[in-house]
Amino acid sequence: MKAQSLSNNIDQAEFNYKNEEYTLAAQFYKKAWEKVVTKTDLLQHAAFTFYQGGQMEDAIQAYEILAAESSKHEAKSFYYLALASKEIGNYRDATDYYKAYYKKLSSKDKERILIRNEISRCLEGVKLAKLQPVAIVESIGANINSNNEEYNIIPSVNFTDRFYFSAIRAENEGGKRNNEGKADEKSGILRSDLFIAEKESGSWKPIKKMNTLINGTKHDAILDFINDGESMVYFQSWNQNEGDIKIHNLSSESNKKVDENLFKGLIYGEIGDKYMSVFQDSVVIFSSKRLGGYGGFDLYISILRNGKWSTPKNLGNKINTPYNEISPFIAKDGLTLYYSSDNLQSIGGYDIFRTIFKAESGIWDQAENIGLPVNSGANDYSFRLTPDGLSGVFTSDRKKNSKGKQDIFIAYFKQELEEQYYPSNGTMLSLLFEPKNENETAPKSNISNTAKQPNEALNKVYKDYILEPVFYVDDKFIKEAKTIKQVDQLQSMMKVNPELKIQLMAHAYEENSAPLNLYYSIKKAEQISAVIEEQGIPKEKIQVYGFGNYFPNAKPEINNTKYEISEKWNKRIELNIISADTSLARISYSSPAIPEYLKMPPSKNLKNIFSTLFYTILIGESEQVLNSDILKKKDHPTFVYFDPKSKKYQYYYGIETKFRDAESIFTKIKENSKLKIVPLLQGSIIERKDVINFVEKYPDLILYINFMNNQK
Repeated sequence: MKAQSLSNNIDQAEFNYKNEEYTLAAQFYKKAWEKVVTKTDLLQHAAFTFYQGGQMEDAIQAYEILAAESSKHEAKSFYYLALASKEIGNYRDATDYYKAYYKKLSSKDKERILIRNEISRCLEGVKLAKLQPVAIVESIGANINSNNEEYNIIPSVNFTDRFYFSAIRAENEGGKRNNEGKADEKSGILRSDLFIAEKESGSWKPIKKMNTLINGTKHDAILDFINDGESMVYFQSWNQNEGDIKIHNLSSESNKKVDENLFKGLIYGEIGDKYMSVFQDSVVIFSSKRLGGYGGFDLYISILRNGKWSTPKNLGNKINTPYNEISPFIAKDGLTLYYSSDNLQSIGGYDIFRTIFKAESGIWDQAENIGLPVNSGANDYSFRLTPDGLSGVFTSDRKKNSKGKQDIFIAYFKQELEEQYYPSNGTMLSLLFEPKNENETAPKSNISNTAKQPNEALNKVYKDYILEPVFYVDDKFIKEAKTIKQVDQLQSMMKVNPELKIQLMAHAYEENSAPLNLYYSIKKAEQISAVIEEQGIPKEKIQVYGFGNYFPNAKPEINNTKYEISEKWNKRIELNIISADTSLARISYSSPAIPEYLKMPPSKNLKNIFSTLFYTILIGESEQVLNSDILKKKDHPTFVYFDPKSKKYQYYYGIETKFRDAESIFTKIKENSKLKIVPLLQGSIIERKDVINFVEKYPDLILYINFMNNQK
């Protein structure tokens, strides 16, 4: 009977485990514990179940047994032991477990960098744990949190104890749908709706949905309030990454009418801008991955002047880091900013930070982690102070006191927060847009020209690099002294300047068709690329191209007589460096001395063109050679590029710096709908959704956008 009971408990535990019902599964694993510890797979399932169910002490016990008894699961056990230790605030043990996991990783495993970062965060946790807790933190309430997801909670502007938030619930509008918006119970997902939570006499009333005409089949997430709290700004999308930023008039709720308008600020949900905070309808701070930032998501500010929103300005390196900064909140004083970041001063993933704008100097204070227990070993974000300044609400995926994947928590602060006491009578943040001398390092730009000259920054030490083409006759070139010298120089340069990118531009002059010449040339570039990668230069820093025989250095023939001597200058791989504005590398290129009678007349400068924006026509892609009559045409250059994402060779026709010129070529050769014009920036395709990021710097892209919008 006992054996049968144990077996039944195991069956129930495994059933709930597979259905991700971890709380239920944990109960059955515990009832059958004496059998669980004898089976490695059961123990692994139980350990994971305890962790996901927030039962950290049980998870630690299970993972410790698993690490000791199973070499197969040892490494991952150390990893989850670190996570569980962080969850209960034991950052010293978490550090030790991360170190044990780190030792199990191979020396080339990219995860080693992530684990080193986690060790740094644990050490921050050790420091913060020595300080007095800044608040009492609790789950906001059983009526609000569920076993699914609740997030982005914002207090009402006009009603005490009323909150608006987003949640994913089984009963949400539209049910399960795929990314195309079609009903799909099998593989579709539920999307969030907007809800209202309200207290009455100290107790939470049952939550209620907002207007069903707003809550549709897409994700709906509140961002902030405007118009003195009369209107709500919210984000609507299929995938939570790109969508529309809309406005809804709350006064229409009772009439079940929707009054939607797109937000008029220079914030574009369709390119991934999100998490905004609006101050008095005239200042907005938001998160964006747009180019020119310091890292992933950065915080930007825009102000309303004379009825127009200013071009967003990066908040600078006192706030933004090489990591991600999201979910800003401007306090009532108009000077204090809260936001979340996963930088190395955080102890979890995202922690909540606080900074103050100093009007007298026009700069931000160094941001500080607001501490435990508001922040945890998990992700804590979307923080908002309540109007009275006595508490704050936020989202967290911590396991402790949590019911689902993401829950909403409330922090009751031990000290009054003065930034919420000030009447909202304007802000000095507009000083950020006044001309001033600011001793601040500019963000690294993803759009760059040649390296700066010494007179641009006399206080920096630059290093000169002279790059030469790599010439070849056969495959033995890869081991020749001149090739090795160039590779060593690249390795040395990239080690000091990791922000640089390398373009390998190969040219071939075989007696075969143009498509074969293109393919042959890129294979030569790949030979160099492989050697460079062996030197430790990351693959993502290298782009390889083949140009066939379209760009000779020396005349291949004169008066129909082939000059074999020209081949020694034409068969080559040229090196082009994409340099960041802040790079300390000064790059120059050496050209071979070619007799005047053999020199080719000037043609397109590929290095310059491939360092900026140009247009071309994508003919097609293939795993090897692409046979196309268009590639055999000689009136415009062709080239091939290896795309590491698709692992295919992409073949292109035409290289034009003006869209109208590319459009003219396209019109003449368009044979079917598969051909398309694509813009390339520094050799990489600009995705359609990202083009808007570059219009300000490259206005010619507006013509491309209009062209694409007119395509059927």
